[in-house]
Amino acid sequence: MKKINRKITVITISALALMVSACNDAVTQPNQTQLNVGVDQANSRTDHENIALSYEQEAAELLKKAEKHERLASQYERTDNSKMVFGTDAARHCRSIAKKYREAAAENTELAKLHRKQAEKY
Repeated sequence: MKKINRKITVITISALALMVSACNDAVTQPNQTQLNVGVDQANSRTDHENIALSYEQEAAELLKKAEKHERLASQYERTDNSKMVFGTDAARHCRSIAKKYREAAAENTELAKLHRKQAEKY
């Protein structure tokens, strides 16, 4: 009985580690080196439009990641919990990550709007 409990514990921990790695992509920002140079040197309509485009592209990527994590959450919810004891928790974690990606996408979109507004001043 002790060996079975130990095997179940090892399997559960291994599965949890895989779940965390599947759900825990780091929230990314635009290429900071490139963006910092662009922001520091932006002095034309085109410069600000390019920066805005960079933020918009990043927002689109973040929304794709959010969708991926929503799909993962749905998969965890559909999983037979007798086979996966952490399915509900995994779904909650994935939804939390998806929410953060959507929030980051919204922030990138707002920054893009600010740079488009600045571009109009030239």
